[in-house]
Amino acid sequence: MKQEEIVTLLQDPTTLNFEDTKALHEVLRQYPYFQAARAVRLKGLKNLNSLHYNKELKLTAAHTADRGVLFDFITSEEFNQNQIAETIKEQSQKENQPQNAATPDENMSLDKALRMKYRESEQVFDP
Repeated sequence: MKQEEIVTLLQDPTTLNFEDTKALHEVLRQYPYFQAARAVRLKGLKNLNSLHYNKELKLTAAHTADRGVLFDFITSEEFNQNQIAETIKEQSQKENQPQNAATPDENMSLDKALRMKYRESEQVFDP
């Protein structure tokens, strides 16, 4: 299998057929730690309802750094890692945005509350 064919399969694994899974098997014989090729071959075996799927699933899971991504890739009809990454990035940006600054009235009431708590704590520590 040529490098261009492998890149094409990695970019669009929906075009995978029986011959491609056989060719990926040969690539994996030569490069057994090629994680992306393992995942794509596994997706092809699942789509073809292959008898080798369960055995390869165990082997691929052992060679995979993030099994959650592998699960999403195998079970989804269309897997777009870039879209998922953008969604995660947007959510983290929303969570990390600072809350609206407190208004002066809220600051004053906060100061009053702190002074009251300070007085209460003094009475507890020095009866």
